[in-house]
Amino acid sequence: KPELFLFVPSEEPKKYRLEPPHTVKRVRAFLRKFEKGTLEQFYKSAPVEDGWDSQPVKEITASQWNDFTDMGKHVVVKVYAPWCSHCKELEPKYKKAAEYFERFFPDQVVLAQLDGTRNEVPNLEIGGYPTVLVLTSGQREEPEQLSEQELVSSDEIITGVKDLLKLEVPWTGKRTDL
Repeated sequence: KPELFLFVPSEEPKKYRLEPPHTVKRVRAFLRKFEKGTLEQFYKSAPVEDGWDSQPVKEITASQWNDFTDMGKHVVVKVYAPWCSHCKELEPKYKKAAEYFERFFPDQVVLAQLDGTRNEVPNLEIGGYPTVLVLTSGQREEPEQLSEQELVSSDEIITGVKDLLKLEVPWTGKRTDL
């Protein structure tokens, strides 16, 4: 199906989309809304997959961003590209970190991933792949970012997240390593 977009180049480029059908009347109304400044920007979002939350690493989309970051937990999000070799290398380490947080901080921290090639989140700037963002509970914008050094192993990811969120494992009297 053909799609109709209006792109506005600037320091912060904007993109608008006209949903079909693309009739002359609808195009005129679309342009009038643009001129008045009442047109909403378009951000792409992949469809929500069945089972998106069934694994330790939740596979979220842009359309879920606000609800996911408002769930009352700290959120760690890996933004990746499916073709990125560094992202593929990070995957097992990130999964192991997710298993750790699911086991020891299930009510406090959740790890997710977002395909940056199929999703755009307003006010979220990604400089490259992979990028791991840490948002404190209720935060949607201006997240902290884990450094490359904090992505070398699952232990470094865990330590980096715990340091940013100031988390401590509660003592249970039992050995807690995985």
